[in-house]
Amino acid sequence: MAVALERLLEAARLDGHYAEHEHLYGEDLVLRIEEDGDGANVTVRWVPTGNSGADDGDVDDGEKLAV
Repeated sequence: MAVALERLLEAARLDGHYAEHEHLYGEDLVLRIEEDGDGANVTVRWVPTGNSGADDGDVDDGEKLAV
């Protein structure tokens, strides 16, 4: 899960946003864990505060995704 969170922040940085671990405090994150052979695939999704529109569960332009 730590790797997924680190990739989530990196995705935000690549989009030109300043994002550090403290930006995730108090935020709602969506975590999905799926079986992947002998291991697991962890996906974390985050909609940064201030993003307009309701969260319909689908990844859109305002959402950050890490796998």
